[in-house]
Amino acid sequence: MVSDNLQIPEFPQFVPLDKKYRKSLKDLFLSLKDGISELTFDSLIIHNGKFNHKISKIPNSDSYILIGTDEYDEKIKTFFSILEGEKKLQNNKIFFEEILPQCFSQYKFWKLMSQTQYESYNEILQTMNVVVEFDRDNSDYIYNRTDLQNLPGKDFHKKKNLVNAFLKNSNISIKNLDTTNTKDAFKILQIWSENRNLKQTDYYQCIDALNDISQNNSILSGIIVYVEEKPVAWSIGEFLPDEKTYLVHFEKGDSNYKGVYQFINNATVKNLPETVLFINREQDLGDEGMRQAKLTYRPCGFINKYLAFKK
Repeated sequence: MVSDNLQIPEFPQFVPLDKKYRKSLKDLFLSLKDGISELTFDSLIIHNGKFNHKISKIPNSDSYILIGTDEYDEKIKTFFSILEGEKKLQNNKIFFEEILPQCFSQYKFWKLMSQTQYESYNEILQTMNVVVEFDRDNSDYIYNRTDLQNLPGKDFHKKKNLVNAFLKNSNISIKNLDTTNTKDAFKILQIWSENRNLKQTDYYQCIDALNDISQNNSILSGIIVYVEEKPVAWSIGEFLPDEKTYLVHFEKGDSNYKGVYQFINNATVKNLPETVLFINREQDLGDEGMRQAKLTYRPCGFINKYLAFKK
């Protein structure tokens, strides 16, 4: 891993987002306070294969523009996001009069606009003939750590029963996911991937995340679960800068084991330090089945995101 600071070019020049920029962009990602699951350095890196992220610095600021494409989703085929540093852009005349109009002329959407940005810029954007819509399909689900850990009361009764069903297996062990056992995680991923259209899943992102862990090349963390020394489930996530929230990126399991997903969900939270108070379990992407599943865990809140586009 490259440790020296590397300069990001100023707009309109872009460079591919790469692991070598981790140190250069450290302060930027630490300053992002809204907690959007997609906007961590490692999350962007493991989704690079899908979105081909590129990055550019906004002149006279500590903020950046991220651009990407999604060949599988025509709704957001080309997009940009604004990664806003500590010095906000409200008074940056160049940004609103020159840079933002160029972005909207080249890319279909400002994606992943945060609640803070919406409140700061919606009125300005209206004068630019830009529509801003609440993007419910990409709202992150936030849960109280104690709910996912203890599964209290009748609301979680079915979840607890499924965890107990899994616990009926003999010789269950839980290990931290690291360089010594990612090969076992790959075995689970292959079982999970059978009979699925992989381009419509997060299969390739999981491969990138596991490869980074196997090479000790990221800040991602996780656990892996064994039954009778056979790997059956794993999860991967990361701690957000507020140090109170853990972001779960992936959970994969062998569904031949009843309750395996309820167990890995519960075990992941139990394995976290007590300083973690909240769990971000990302979005439902508008999938009705996923939405209902996430709602059954009783979220305590959401991280709102917005989508902006020219009329």
